[in-house]
Amino acid sequence: MKPSGHIDKVMHRIGGEEVLKHRLRLKTTIMVVKQLALQGSSFRGHDESDDSLNPGNVLAWIGFSAKLNDQINSVVLRNAPGNAKYTSPSIQKEILGIIANIVRCKIREEIGDSCFSILVDEAVDEAGREQMSIILRLQLALITSAKVCDPIWDFFSILDCIINVVKASPKRIRELQAIHKKDLDGMLDAGEIQSGQGDNQMTSLKRSGPTQWGSHYHSILSIINMFNATCVVLEDLCRSKEGEQRAQARGASKNIKTFEFVFNLHLMKGIMDITDFLCQAFQQESVDIVAAVGFVSMAKVKLQKLRDEGWDKLLQEVKSFCSKHAIEGYDVSSLAKLLEKLVETGMGARYRLICRLIRLVLTLPVSTATTERSFSVMKHVKTDLRNKMGDEFLADCLTIFFEREYVIGMDEDSIIDEFAKLKDRRVQLTL
Repeated sequence: MKPSGHIDKVMHRIGGEEVLKHRLRLKTTIMVVKQLALQGSSFRGHDESDDSLNPGNVLAWIGFSAKLNDQINSVVLRNAPGNAKYTSPSIQKEILGIIANIVRCKIREEIGDSCFSILVDEAVDEAGREQMSIILRLQLALITSAKVCDPIWDFFSILDCIINVVKASPKRIRELQAIHKKDLDGMLDAGEIQSGQGDNQMTSLKRSGPTQWGSHYHSILSIINMFNATCVVLEDLCRSKEGEQRAQARGASKNIKTFEFVFNLHLMKGIMDITDFLCQAFQQESVDIVAAVGFVSMAKVKLQKLRDEGWDKLLQEVKSFCSKHAIEGYDVSSLAKLLEKLVETGMGARYRLICRLIRLVLTLPVSTATTERSFSVMKHVKTDLRNKMGDEFLADCLTIFFEREYVIGMDEDSIIDEFAKLKDRRVQLTL
């Protein structure tokens, strides 16, 4: 029942000084593996032979530690026995697995008997493999709900297409920025805008994230601010490109100059001016339930005010924008048809979905964007040069990288003790 009393351990029992040397050697590897995992760095190199000029990060960091500490230098790498170097890939994975399991146990202890939600999402990694993220937290994932309203869904599809066409090459981006700079200079000379520190900085069109609703708001703002420059770039592409690229540019150029697109652009800007602060608030690690209720109540009041009193202001903004950019077709009949289409195809449903979102917020006291962050971490860890990582190894790396607050203060001696218990070791690690 006592591992240290096993016959093989008794026969090969070593002194306390040797045990301390083995523990120091293993501790050095543990500290290196832990730090590399926290940084999302690779572990192994292509050539890890003794005379390699470019070994893996684990060996390189252990060697660097040895140069700074004579005590470590006396027990690691070439000064370590052949059966207890603690640098092999299998040892690295065992250490990584132990650290990740300690983190998971701490999370389970933290949740305890309290209520929690389970969020599940999937994404494709660098190797083309589908990966699933399972998050156990009291949280909320903000989900794009515009799919049920055809005009709004069409609008965002067109918006993404326009941005993708313009940002398809660095040359187009430079052209876009040059035209926008010229527009800004003209407006400054005419006194239409004011200059000041931080104002009118060079920017570009913002792509929206497929699962990050708040990013759509920044796409809308960027297209409004750079509308003329975007139109000019698309017109140039229609004249200079051929084949599929020309067809895409013509379609994007035609859509961006329609009254329906401009109206939806300003309509969604008005709505998301109000809802964006909710998105930002619920992206935080935690949100107090009282604060969440306050945010939601404020958003409800502003949305209702926009619905009851905001149409005149919205129409004035749209008409002014259309006049400035020579957009035709904003007569009363076209506007009436557009409003009728919005109502028929789900504008009311959109407000119901906002109410549903509000109820969900009130149900879940703490809201985070953890699933999306986990996939961002995955792209950082499983890169093109590390695309052969196994699923278990990847899961351990992501757990440590993502839950770093549990790892940073972790005691290496406790990891050594867990390492010794994991299976029978030929070398004694405990006194």
